[in-house]
Amino acid sequence: MMKKVLAVLYLVCMMFFGFTNISSAANWQWITSTDDSTYSFDTTSLKDKSIKTPTPEYSQLVYSVWIKCEYTDAKGEELAAQLNYNRPIKYYLSEREYDYKNKATRINTMHIYAKDGTRIDSVPSYLLGSSFESIIPDSIGEIIYNTTLKEFNAQRNSQSGKTWKDYLK
Repeated sequence: MMKKVLAVLYLVCMMFFGFTNISSAANWQWITSTDDSTYSFDTTSLKDKSIKTPTPEYSQLVYSVWIKCEYTDAKGEELAAQLNYNRPIKYYLSEREYDYKNKATRINTMHIYAKDGTRIDSVPSYLLGSSFESIIPDSIGEIIYNTTLKEFNAQRNSQSGKTWKDYLK
């Protein structure tokens, strides 16, 4: 009898702790769409990576976020043919950093996936480049930057305990 109680207790604990992991899962928020792709970002992945120095002009104000780009079937097949993949691309995930002091970006890592969720390819960080590039005005890159920066600031301000009224003073 004691073994059955322990087994049930063990299963209940596994279910409880298993469900708590769901709360840390990605939360994809739509950014924008085109005729052949949809962009979203994981609101739970926003991280402040700023390096602040006593001299503000030398501070680096940076945040990172995971971006997801999903393709239509036709676009996925076209891209797969261009990149010599044997399966169509359904989406890619990329971790990007944004220098919001200088309005620039860089991609840290990129993973490309098929429709069934299996990874087709990963692009190593050394192939993506390590320097920040200026964000092109009126581009999808600028839309992604503006949307993620707005959410980053909202999360940062809510953690500081300030409300929008504090900024009007």
